[in-house]
Amino acid sequence: MNRLLNKLANELGPVVVLSDGELRLTGSELYDWSGLLAAQLCALKVKRLALFADNSLEWIVCDLACQLADIPFLPLPVFFTPEQCAHAVLSSGVDTVLSITPELLPDSWRVLQTTVLPGMVVLQNAAVTPVPLPE
Repeated sequence: MNRLLNKLANELGPVVVLSDGELRLTGSELYDWSGLLAAQLCALKVKRLALFADNSLEWIVCDLACQLADIPFLPLPVFFTPEQCAHAVLSSGVDTVLSITPELLPDSWRVLQTTVLPGMVVLQNAAVTPVPLPE
């Protein structure tokens, strides 16, 4: 994955590689944002990450960052009910959630800080008991 991001940054640095109509990312920006988010997640000692958001550029950056940091990644679509989200998070042992809508998550999740992604915040739940990952 790192080789692919390096190639994007080096060969397509100034070229827009992702756009959602509002936000546009060049190859260099995708490389930078993914690396910065991976470093932030590692500094927070994230074990398993969920993203509560629509399909978006942020989703792609989170996925790439998790691959770089070797962190299991669980996308949670915003159309999930609170019960579905709670089940997915509890059964997977997710300890950290990224979201632009933290008010839609249960009160047990507390905002820690913002991320390199505009409007995205990091939430953690200290009460989560990690579920063993398969070998």
